[in-house]
Amino acid sequence: MQWLVDDVQNWWRWASTWASGTGFFILVAWNQMPISVQRQFPDWIEIPVGFGLWGLVMLARIWAQKK
Repeated sequence: MQWLVDDVQNWWRWASTWASGTGFFILVAWNQMPISVQRQFPDWIEIPVGFGLWGLVMLARIWAQKK
């Protein structure tokens, strides 16, 4: 079988994998919070946090990592 990425065996070392997993966990945790807790935060906070997580994943994708 031919992989799209040569070092797929080291997927757990990739920073982008950890960044996207962390972002996914944060968004799931946010959606699981009761509405009363979510209302304690301003409405405008969701968009910058979402874009910040997206930017973190993009930076991790282009960042040169040790081999």
